Amino acid sequence: MYNHVQAAVMSYACTCTYVHTRFLQDVFSRGRVPIVVGGSSFYISTLMAGPTGAPVSTPETRAMADTMVEEDGHCWEKSLARLEKLDPEYASTIAANDWLRLKRALEICTLSKRTVVSFKKVYDPKSNPYNFKCIFLSMPRELLFLRIDARCEKIIEAGLLQEVVSLVRRHGLVANSQAGKCLGYRQALEYLQKVWGFPSEDKGCPYSLQIPRDELCKTYLECLFDYKAKTRKFSRTQLVWFKNNQNFKWLNVAPRGGGRLPVASMAEAVTQWFHEDRPFPNEWDGNGLKVLVCKPRPFIPLHMQPL
Repeated sequence: MYNHVQAAVMSYACTCTYVHTRFLQDVFSRGRVPIVVGGSSFYISTLMAGPTGAPVSTPETRAMADTMVEEDGHCWEKSLARLEKLDPEYASTIAANDWLRLKRALEICTLSKRTVVSFKKVYDPKSNPYNFKCIFLSMPRELLFLRIDARCEKIIEAGLLQEVVSLVRRHGLVANSQAGKCLGYRQALEYLQKVWGFPSEDKGCPYSLQIPRDELCKTYLECLFDYKAKTRKFSRTQLVWFKNNQNFKWLNVAPRGGGRLPVASMAEAVTQWFHEDRPFPNEWDGNGLKVLVCKPRPFIPLHMQPL
């Protein structure tokens, strides 16, 4: 939804689905095949299966959920126990301290008097106007995490901090907004606030260094390490969801344990698979990677592992 939704505006899966559908229809009208790329499991699920019909979140309903959390003293265990009474099945799937999903679940259960799980919809090719052919690109865990670390560094080097400063000044990005809680933006906002006191409630106050200069490097590295760790954690969440979704065909894009397969080769193979139903090379089969999707383990970069 980049370039289509303002940073300060709440974005919901059902709303995004309507926008995505317009894009799909536009591509089809030009006689082309749309390619949907992304990793947000809930948005992909909603696009494929359609809106769930759950109550829409509004400022009033979010305030209601905030009040519940305040009554629990902002204690994760107490708020989770509150949800467990309403929907034990869904409560068991929420990661610790995932307040966004917990509050949303409290909204749905309180307003509808139903469980979150009862609104779940599954993609049905017979009732859906679109025939989705889905691929999940993956690689061995160690290589994936190394690429995630390198990508996080490149994003910061490419100007993440400058982008966040611009979003704050021009579009009202704040830390407690939906966009402000996204990976990268959240770490950048925390770093800018800790180091420079940016943004400040006093708009006329000049920003100045908030920490000793000899702590700048340490603070920057803490921000970078947190960004990498949170991104790796999110990737594990994605892996679990896509592992359990039978609509996706898994491909190992690093079958030889080295670098990723050439993009041109993958594009050609995917095109032939889509139009001619031609099978992928056997060595690209990614089903073996599903077995490796398990509980988090400490990640040690290859160059730091003992011989």
